Amino acid sequence: FAYVGPVNHAHVQQHCDAYKQCLEQHGYELMVHQPHSSDALKQWLRSAPKPMAVFCWGSHWGGRIINACAADKINVPHDVAVLGSNYDEIYNEASFPPQAGIEMNPRHIGELAASVLDRLMKGQAVEKLEWFLEPVKVVEKPSIDTFAVADERGRQAIDFLNQNALNPISVDDVVEV
Repeated sequence: FAYVGPVNHAHVQQHCDAYKQCLEQHGYELMVHQPHSSDALKQWLRSAPKPMAVFCWGSHWGGRIINACAADKINVPHDVAVLGSNYDEIYNEASFPPQAGIEMNPRHIGELAASVLDRLMKGQAVEKLEWFLEPVKVVEKPSIDTFAVADERGRQAIDFLNQNALNPISVDDVVEV
């Protein structure tokens, strides 16, 4: 598991720490990477153990990872599965493969912000400075559509079936893979 984003910002580090804590509770470790250039990102992706699941700070970081993988012929999602911490329909659909993301409720966010601002403008105290907002759902897209298959031949057979799902194929075709 990996996290990619600008962890030098406190709010991003807080996001990363929450993910790390969740993984540790299940016995997993987290690799954290903050690339400073496209070349650094490509270098890290080349050297990182595979398969891996990457959780990103925002869709733009996920897009950068998907593009870097494509440039180095690293298979998304089988070698690197990519999930953005938000879902922007236009941005996420524009990558190839389309990027999965976490959908939030912007209306709820706006209502909460307006409520806090209203209290502050009336000179009233605000009960707290930080809120945890539950995500609505994970918007599943091909960037995470993979199976955890340890056997390489089994993974190749699954890939072949996925790529040829609409073609007339036989068991012999799958065996030849």
